[in-house]
Amino acid sequence: MTESVLVCLLSSVLALLIASLGLDGFNQLANRDFEHAQLFEVATLAKLFALMIVVGLMAGSYPALVLSSFQPIKALKGEAQARGKGGVLLRKGLVAFQFAISIFLMVSTVVVFSQLQFLKKQDLGFDAEQVLVVKNVSRLGEKAQVMTQRLEQVPTVQSVSLSSQYPSEWISDWGYQTLEDNPRSYSFINMFATAGFLETMNIELLKGRNFNRQLVSDTSNILINEAAARWLGWEDPIGKKLSRGNGEDYTIIGVMKDFNFNSLKRGISPFVLRLMTDDGHAEGGWYAGNYLALKVSGNFQETVSSVEDIWKETIADEPFEYVFLDDSFNALYEEEERFGQLFTASSGLAIAIACLGLFALAAFTLQRRFKEIAVRKVLGASVKSLTLMVIRNFTFLVFIGAVIAIPTAYLVMKGWLADFAYQMNLNNPLIWLLPALFVAVIAWLTVGFRSVKTAMSNPVKALRSE
Repeated sequence: MTESVLVCLLSSVLALLIASLGLDGFNQLANRDFEHAQLFEVATLAKLFALMIVVGLMAGSYPALVLSSFQPIKALKGEAQARGKGGVLLRKGLVAFQFAISIFLMVSTVVVFSQLQFLKKQDLGFDAEQVLVVKNVSRLGEKAQVMTQRLEQVPTVQSVSLSSQYPSEWISDWGYQTLEDNPRSYSFINMFATAGFLETMNIELLKGRNFNRQLVSDTSNILINEAAARWLGWEDPIGKKLSRGNGEDYTIIGVMKDFNFNSLKRGISPFVLRLMTDDGHAEGGWYAGNYLALKVSGNFQETVSSVEDIWKETIADEPFEYVFLDDSFNALYEEEERFGQLFTASSGLAIAIACLGLFALAAFTLQRRFKEIAVRKVLGASVKSLTLMVIRNFTFLVFIGAVIAIPTAYLVMKGWLADFAYQMNLNNPLIWLLPALFVAVIAWLTVGFRSVKTAMSNPVKALRSE
C-alpha cells in the first residue's frame, strides 16, 4: 500500500509539471483563462493530495490483500501464484473498461463533428456567403442614406440593405393578433429592413409582392414567412391583416420562403418583416437602421477596404466594424466545435492510457505463458500462429468494451442531439463501427509487437528455466 501511494505521489508531481506546461494550450482549447499560479494554490494542492491518497489506496488495496493472503509454506515452495480466475478476470475487466471509455469518447467525437458538418451543409433558406454586414450604422444617423447611396456605386457591391437586425444575431419578437371574431395572438419574430433586403439575402418570395421603396404606404404592409403562414392557417394570407393593437394594423402583401435567422439548434419560427425607409426610419418616425448588409463579389479585401474608406469619409470618429454573414453563422457553433475538440483530446488520452494497460497486461500474460509458447513453437507452431493466438484473446476485450460503449454512446449522443432542431442520422453503422475498429487496430499493434517479440525468442531458454 505504501509503495502504491508513493507511486501516486511521484505521478502527482509529474502531473503538475505536465499541467503547467500544457495550461496555455488547454486555455486556448477550452476557451478558459486559468493561470499557472492557480495550479499551486493551497486548495488545488489539497485536492490533488486527497486524490493521490484515494487513488493510491484503491490501486494498492487489491495487490496488497492478495500478497498478504499467501501462505508462507506455499510461497517458499514457489507456489505463490494465484490459481483462481479472480485476478485474471479483474485485470481483463479493467482493460475492457478502459477500451469502453476510449470507444465511447471516439464515437462521441465522431458524432459531434458529424453533426457540425451536417449543420454547415444545411440550406439556410438564403445565401449567407458573400454578404458583408457593417455594424454600428445607427451612429451614422441621417448620414446612413448618403452612405448607402455611395456604397451602391462601388463596382463589387451588388446590393445594399439597411436593417434593424441581421440573421445569426438575436432578433426581438413583437406581439401581433389576428382581426377575427375570436382573435389569436402570437409573438412573431419581428425585423425592420429596407426594400432591398430580400435581394441582398437572396430570399425567395413565394407569394405576393416585395416592398416597393417608392410606396410610402408600404410601411403599413408586412411580409411573413411560411412558418407564420402555417400558424395563421389561412389558405391565402395575401391581403389579410395582423394587428399590434391601438389601431396599428398591417396588411400581408407577401410570403417569403422559410429561412434560418438563428442557430440551427432551433426550428424556424413565425417571422414578420416590416419596411423601413431608406434613411433608416420605421413607421412612427423612430430610427431603426442598425446594420448595413452588402451583397459583394470579387476580391473581398478590396471591397472591405472600399467600404471602410467610405465609412471613414462619412463618419471619421467612429470605428469601422464588420462581419461576413457566413462567419457569423459559423460562430454560433463555436461551443460545439470546442466540445468536439475536447472530446478528441480526451479520446487520445484515453486510448494512450488503455494501450499502456493493454501493454502491461500483454507482457504479464506472455510472461506467464512463456513456457507454453515455447512448447508450441518446438512442436511446429509458427510465429504468425502464435501471435494470432495471443491477439485473438485480447480482441475479445475490445469487443467487450465496444458492447459496453456503443449503446451508452448512442443514448448520450441522442440526448445531446435533442437540443438541435436539425439532427444527423444516428443509424449510420460506420459511426459506431469505425471507432471500435480503430481501437482494435491500436490494440493489435500494441499486443502484436510484444507477441512477436515473445514468439521469436529462443524456446530453449524457456524450457530449461526450471
